[in-house]
Amino acid sequence: MSAASLAKSIRDTVSSIDPSQPVFDTRPMIDRVQETWGSQRLLSFLFSIFSGLALLLATVGLYGLLAYTTLKRVREIGIRLALGARPAQIRTLVLSHGMQLLLIGSGIGLLSAFALSRALQSVLFEVKGMDPKIYLGVGLLLFGATLLASWIPARRASRVDPIIALRTE
Repeated sequence: MSAASLAKSIRDTVSSIDPSQPVFDTRPMIDRVQETWGSQRLLSFLFSIFSGLALLLATVGLYGLLAYTTLKRVREIGIRLALGARPAQIRTLVLSHGMQLLLIGSGIGLLSAFALSRALQSVLFEVKGMDPKIYLGVGLLLFGATLLASWIPARRASRVDPIIALRTE
């Protein structure tokens, strides 16, 4: 049964019981729910888009930083390779630098998140800011982004030719 025919049926039934009773604004409940939550859904969608863009920007920035520091350390990497370091050790060196940055940023972010969630809990009703699933999910997402941003410079650094690296300066 369609919403329009159901609305007509409701009007007819009410008017047969009490003709003086007005019936107005008959709409399906799903329309009312969508109208009520529409702005929250839009804000949630926009927040998701902007946080995704922020993550992308942070990943590109981290990649740029690691690529730059790796480029500045080409001579050191060449010396390490000439002295017998394996490419896996060079990759580990660059990846560990990215992970150090992740740990520092995550520490600052967690402290800020705890402080802000406590402030929000006191202001908002029924809001829990200490959800471990959210913190774990964000941590895993940041770990993946850091690994991706670190892997390319690490792979490039492990393929440096020691002779060419030692000649540059």
